Amino acid sequence: MKVKIKNRQFIATINLLNKLKEVNDKKLASISNIVTMVNFNLPNSILLRYEKDYFDGNDFTYEYKIAEIDENGNVKFIDEKFNNIFERYSFLGECKTFDFENPNDYEKVD
Repeated sequence: MKVKIKNRQFIATINLLNKLKEVNDKKLASISNIVTMVNFNLPNSILLRYEKDYFDGNDFTYEYKIAEIDENGNVKFIDEKFNNIFERYSFLGECKTFDFENPNDYEKVD
């Protein structure tokens, strides 16, 4: 079954991916391991997971980010909603990945 993406979600996902690429290109941070996915507990959302490394002053900072793009194209970061690593990995274990760069992996709807 193909993932269904609304046009607003599609545009918001492209915008977020472009922002991450810009951050990486400007060397403001290192963005890696970008994965697009869905979770059937959030049936109308697309999820984008990635890792971000950067220097904050003299300290090295690592962040594991999960962005939710809802059916209206609104982006919110949900990585802080989990109480612990077990809840986060349980949630991620229920996600299905898909290749956003492969139009055969999803269907645009509106």
